[in-house]
Amino acid sequence: MYRCRACCEWKRIRTKSNLTVDSQQCKYLEMADDGSANVAVNKPASMISAYNPAYHLASKAVDDVTVCPNGLYTAHTAAEFKPWLKIDLQNIVDVTKVIVFNRQDYYGERLHDLLITVGGNGTVHTCGFFQGPATSGDRIIVLCSSGTTGNDVTFTIQSRQGETDILHVCEIRIFVET
Repeated sequence: MYRCRACCEWKRIRTKSNLTVDSQQCKYLEMADDGSANVAVNKPASMISAYNPAYHLASKAVDDVTVCPNGLYTAHTAAEFKPWLKIDLQNIVDVTKVIVFNRQDYYGERLHDLLITVGGNGTVHTCGFFQGPATSGDRIIVLCSSGTTGNDVTFTIQSRQGETDILHVCEIRIFVET
């Protein structure tokens, strides 16, 4: 949800495609808090591998904890070519926004070249791409285009040929069209 202010009142705009900013109609534009909830909380999550299977579980990315004082609190893969983490939303939804909370202690720069896709029923839609590199403690916000529908969201580092990367995140939040 977006809102636009021309003079004395705010107008609600539902989609990015309806955005026009000119001196007559819209002087100020901002993303409004639409009151939507994070639909990823406690949903099933999986990833290509776990750095330490006793601690670095995919479920840590959807436990609704956004403060990760060290790597033991993160979803954390081993070094892999194109490491990925997938969240099963259990219903087909129109994903509008994704927020990735990077780990806060160190190694934040490992989060780079992150492709975010939404899939289901044999189709895959690109939500967005974060080039990075991030820094420790970053919150990466990605707005998806309208029609980015599916029942799972996958986060994949696009490793360079012949190289491996580590994917670790503190938390992922996913918001949908209501």
